[in-house]
Amino acid sequence: MIATKWVTAERKSCNFDGGEILEYKKDAVIEEEKAVISDQQCGVGLHVLPYGHRPEWYGLCEAGHDYIPLTVEVQPADICFAGVPGVYGKMRVRKLKVID
Repeated sequence: MIATKWVTAERKSCNFDGGEILEYKKDAVIEEEKAVISDQQCGVGLHVLPYGHRPEWYGLCEAGHDYIPLTVEVQPADICFAGVPGVYGKMRVRKLKVID
């Protein structure tokens, strides 16, 4: 599936929720081996949004930010949290490939 990962102009994690800052180079495969499937939106893993969605729509930051969207590819087997009733949008994945 295709999703959007928001990063800084330097292609590093925005760190909306804290945690390790990673660099998202073009064509890189990023993996968080400790991520596990659960009903927890804010757990260990890589956080992405549905393709084209903006972080301010989910209250992650203010509008008018300087973050840039990257298109990433995620395999369904690597999705750890895709949402539950009433909690949708920010997804948590184990692994992704940076497309652009």
